[in-house]
Amino acid sequence: MKCEKFVLTVGHAIEDFLTGLEKPLTLNEMRVMREPNYSKFRELLADPANWDEPLREMRMHADQIGLDPKIFDMVLECFWDLYCKKSSHPDIGVKKCEGLIQRVKLQVPPRVPVVEAEEEAQPAGIPLKAIVRIRIPFNRPKKEVEEVEEGDESKQNAEEKKEEKKKDEDSEVEENTEDFDEIEVDDRALCIATTGENYKIWAIHQAATRWIRRDIAKELKKSLPELQSVDQDDLTEAIDNEAEAVEKNFLGLFKAGGAKHKEVPVFDFEIN
Repeated sequence: MKCEKFVLTVGHAIEDFLTGLEKPLTLNEMRVMREPNYSKFRELLADPANWDEPLREMRMHADQIGLDPKIFDMVLECFWDLYCKKSSHPDIGVKKCEGLIQRVKLQVPPRVPVVEAEEEAQPAGIPLKAIVRIRIPFNRPKKEVEEVEEGDESKQNAEEKKEEKKKDEDSEVEENTEDFDEIEVDDRALCIATTGENYKIWAIHQAATRWIRRDIAKELKKSLPELQSVDQDDLTEAIDNEAEAVEKNFLGLFKAGGAKHKEVPVFDFEIN
């Protein structure tokens, strides 16, 4: 199903600030704030402690995954400019910002107990159990099936088991799929909950992110004079290649030998 809203997790400090205003706001309400409240709110939004955890990891390791930290900060700041109805663009007024806000859903993570440490109190947090990447399936060449004599069935079964065991042992080795074409996919994806009471899973859906990038690429070409002479398909392909390289580097942070202090299982599934 198509996602109706862009869901973004923010820290509890954001919700607490909004509900604590003289004229309180709920988490998904917004009005044009005046000073000094506006500056205080933007300070909270700029604090990585109040970001969605994957965003925080991306910013922390931007150089390692191939992102320009300044561009990352600029995109995030522009998003909050629009959300706070403070766009500096003359063609984007409050009414247009309202349209964006209607498509955004802010949420906060479950509140967790605080664990008393020796130095200072630390939130226990919900442990990240795994990262799952839903990949666009490839059109792989079909393997030829040889006819087997009845007396050789047991031998074939033994060979198949041996082959399966070898596949399990080589599961850590990434498959070379450069020569395979991807199947055609629809511009829709099923949204599922990835956080439970005592666990969370990060999910990356390649088809969903690809369709979003295509929409963004169309808008970029329409809005920027520098891109008018660039072929739309070439632009989309270049953006896809760059994004998937960042995705691969990001997942590498959590694998053995990555930058993270703790290894997290990373699974790939090809699902249409």
